[in-house]
Amino acid sequence: MEAYKSLADGRRQIVSFFYPGDMVGLPYVDAHRYSACALDHALLWRVSRHELELRALADCGLQSWIINNITRSLMASLDSLLALGRKAADERVAHFILELSRGAAERGLCDNPVILPANQVHIADYLGLTNQTVCKALGRLRRAGICRLMRSNRIWISDRSRLEKIAEGNQKASGAWKGSRG
Repeated sequence: MEAYKSLADGRRQIVSFFYPGDMVGLPYVDAHRYSACALDHALLWRVSRHELELRALADCGLQSWIINNITRSLMASLDSLLALGRKAADERVAHFILELSRGAAERGLCDNPVILPANQVHIADYLGLTNQTVCKALGRLRRAGICRLMRSNRIWISDRSRLEKIAEGNQKASGAWKGSRG
């Protein structure tokens, strides 16, 4: 599932991808500012704020789950803000791949290969790039031996250390990287 905002000129910014067990929306706001769309089969559980508060008062585990979910969402938003605001195209793509890998590991799933949550157009909308730029960045990562596209929705990380250096903006330290700055 993805959360997105449509702009007046028709452009779209995806702000988050959601996975099984994630909380979609924030329980303590009166209006939702983003739309959501299921990318695959999804089962959603809708709970009113009042019902959620009552259940959380009776269940400390639920309180902890809510706080952890909101904290993860906030941290992911801050990471995305940095990636979109200051990182070059190749750094954004590298960051995204690592973000997916870490998220899978946190959910107890295999972190390599990385399973892409959507197609390249959606990924481009998430990263604030064009589809062509995402495709070219993935091609550069493949040619450098850092990652390879296994299928249209799976990426194998061959050299995590170099991918991390690229994502951090340390391209010189990542070897013979010929990445794009824009």
